[in-house]
Amino acid sequence: QGQRDLAILAYSNAVTALDELGQDLVAINPEVRLSFQETVEPIYRDLVSLLLQGDPTEQQLRQARETIEALQVAELENFFREACLEARPMQLEAVDAKAAALYPIILRDRLEVILGLPGQPLRHYSTPLAEGELRQTLNRFRQSLSLSFSRREQLQLYQQLYDWLIRPAAADLRRAQTETLVFVLDGALRNLPMGVLHDGDHYLIEDYSLAIAPSLQLLEPQPLDNRRLQAVVAGLSESRAGFTALPGVETELNRIRGTINADVRLNESFTIEATRDALRRADSPVLHLATHGQFSSNAEDTFILTWDGKLNVNELGQLLQRRDEQRFGALELLV
Repeated sequence: QGQRDLAILAYSNAVTALDELGQDLVAINPEVRLSFQETVEPIYRDLVSLLLQGDPTEQQLRQARETIEALQVAELENFFREACLEARPMQLEAVDAKAAALYPIILRDRLEVILGLPGQPLRHYSTPLAEGELRQTLNRFRQSLSLSFSRREQLQLYQQLYDWLIRPAAADLRRAQTETLVFVLDGALRNLPMGVLHDGDHYLIEDYSLAIAPSLQLLEPQPLDNRRLQAVVAGLSESRAGFTALPGVETELNRIRGTINADVRLNESFTIEATRDALRRADSPVLHLATHGQFSSNAEDTFILTWDGKLNVNELGQLLQRRDEQRFGALELLV
């Protein structure tokens, strides 16, 4: 009916109700649970779309960002089937004054980006784009990471996405002397490496440090003490249990060992028991595994391949939980 303010109010009330009901919704019997993508997600996205129409105020931009954050928390809770997350809203500038946060948001008729720079009001920019056309481009981008694509075709796709996500903000990022870009990605964008975006001269990774966050509400970032950084790195370069050889793994592990202090387990020394031992060690906050894995919606079929067998995801989860319960040093990075 064209009554935008009343529509925003109605949608805001609906999102508030969904947030309050979140713990109950995820506990409902699976047979009667709402279809999240069909029933719940559109309410969040329609509210964001309304808030970003025309020339939104700073308050509306903040509400849009908070709404997309709330959607990401709801998505995770729906996926895990339990309200397992304690969201802690935070300001990125409190962590890193040289960082910018980018929120690309996929809507039915356009791609929106909300940009947050330390000490500055939020801003947004929009690209009119049908959702189907965007999905097709992102699928093509994902396929182009294969070496079978020509470099010309690759760069054409990488520049297209750069034009949508970064170019409208490029001058602002330079003026703010930004060093790190933190992406809170949406939908199919999560499947793509942001480092290969290309401005025509450079890849994005050549100009900025890059970070990916599922949501700035979910994690409380703390600087890592690199001076005493210890890592356990393990991998398979040879064929095992019917899985193909991974010839690049040996080079990968050697490069890591040349960069930080690392205990390297390659091939025969990369066993299930060795991985258990690594997770029991309080002095190694980094665990890097370069091997095959199988990921399934069924936990029993989800595993990481070692020299002598398959480390099931349930056991991996138990090992990580035990490490936490026994007050070992936190595992800061698992690759």
